Amino acid sequence: MLESPIHEIYAKIKFVNGDINKNTLSHPYFIKNKGWSSFDPNKTLLKYGFEVKKIEINDEFLFYKDSSIEFIKVKKITIFRKQQKTFNLKHVLKNNNFFINGFLVHNAS
Repeated sequence: MLESPIHEIYAKIKFVNGDINKNTLSHPYFIKNKGWSSFDPNKTLLKYGFEVKKIEINDEFLFYKDSSIEFIKVKKITIFRKQQKTFNLKHVLKNNNFFINGFLVHNAS
């Protein structure tokens, strides 16, 4: 099942390889040496019901591309406002994790 709420504040992440990803502040991503992390751990706890670490510059996101897994380092983080509909998988069979845009995320459903 897909849920599509409207959010108003996001993080734009630029990685050292030039890739850019935009996401909500509360969505948990898997980070090397930290585990599950988000830009706003308090919002993540309220929304998803579990504790996470805070994402910071130089953190390394788990990334899947072309049948291989690597870690990509964060170069810059920008917080911005824009009212926009987002999409999230509400239920993932046998697992609460999935890859979106190559990044491992958690849906905590």
